[in-house]
Formats: sequence, C-alpha cells, structure tokens
Amino acid sequence: MSTFNISDVILVQEASASDMGVSYEREVLSEETHGEREETLFKTLRVFENKPEALRAKAVYEQARARLRKLCSKTVIGLVCPVAREAELAETISELDRMVADANAEFRTCRIEYTVVPVRIEHDNARAHETLRHEIQRHAERLIAATSAADAEGMRRALKAGRGLEQLIADESVRRGLEGLNEAARGAARVITRSIKEHEGDVEQARTSASVREAAAAVAHRFPWADAFGVSNGSHAEAATEEAAA
Repeated sequence: MSTFNISDVILVQEASASDMGVSYEREVLSEETHGEREETLFKTLRVFENKPEALRAKAVYEQARARLRKLCSKTVIGLVCPVAREAELAETISELDRMVADANAEFRTCRIEYTVVPVRIEHDNARAHETLRHEIQRHAERLIAATSAADAEGMRRALKAGRGLEQLIADESVRRGLEGLNEAARGAARVITRSIKEHEGDVEQARTSASVREAAAAVAHRFPWADAFGVSNGSHAEAATEEAAA
C-alpha cells in the first residue's frame, strides 16, 4: 500500500464562556397526577437584557470562529493548522483577540470570552499523524464511492467534510493530486445535478447521459492518485472511462 507524509501541524484549541445577558424564567402550565406518577408541563421564557446587543455579541463570536476555521482544517482530533502557516495563525489569533476586546468595550450587558490556544504536535507523534493520514484516506474513499455512484449530494458532503485536508499533506505531488481530485469532483457534482434536473428527477436516465459520462471520466482521470492515499480504486476508473467512451 502506498502512503504519504503529514506536514508538521499545530492543534488549535478553542475555549469560550460568553455571557449574552440572557436569563430564563420557567412558568408552570399544568400539573397532573396519575397514580404514583406526577407530570408537570413547563414553559421556559428566554429574557434578554438587551437583545440587539446579544445578537451583536453572537455575531462577533461566530465571526471569530469562522475566521479561525477558514485558516485551519477540521479533523477528528480537532482544528489543525500546518506549521508552515504558524505566523499567519499567530497574526489571526491576535486580530481575533483585538476584535473581541473592542466588542467587549462597547457592550454593556454582554461579554464574549473567546480564547485560542495553539499547541504544536511534535513531529514524532506517530499516532496523531497516522490519525490524520487515515482521515485523508477516508476522504478519498468517500469521494471515489460517491462519484462512482453518480451521487452528487454524497460528493458535496464529502467535499465539505474534507475541506482543507489537502494542506496537511507534506508531499507536494500527492497534495496536488488530492486538489485535482477535489476540483474534478466539484465539477462532476454540478454536472450530475444539472443532468438530473434536465431529466426531471430521473436519476438512472441522468447517469447514462453523455454529460455525466464525460464528468465521470474526468474524475476517473484523477483516480490513480487514490493509490497514494492508500485507497484501492479497483475498477472504478476503468469503468468510468469505458462508459464515457461508449
């Protein structure tokens, strides 16, 4: 089985305990007794001290988390960033700290507590590297399976779940291969969706259309890269290519 190397990475940990100026009140609507069992129906009211400010605080918090996630890769061990982007990560964390501090200075009833702690994963941490390698392999497997089945939604789910994983690959040729596979799959998903719509929802007819066969062949051209990810592509590439040529 072929393999590939994982770049040196940083585990990016988040901690938050924000106060949005919200309190809760409980109102009893009804109480019933059935033998030894008592049932009480409650209504819970959420009360804002200042709702516009709470919405603003929530927006700032979500913006901070989104900016961090744009830089990192979401993996099974948490948010991970390549060491090669360490300076960019440090700058982003500083900007987020300033953004949160500026917002807190304006708030009167809310306070955002958001802390980012980067922890470098040592190069000899074989277990962490193997976990990341396996996740990338699983991403390639999901893409291959969904493409072979002409499953556009499955392809989009796989692409969304695997966003940013390619930046964790140390071997440039393998990284480019995964980027090419992702790009081909995105294009194929659009073609499949359009074809299904043109065939009024008939998935089987769409799968046999010329446009879908061509898209499958384009993805099949990238399947040899799967060997580098430790994935057996079997006859998927050959079948897609033969179908496109038919």
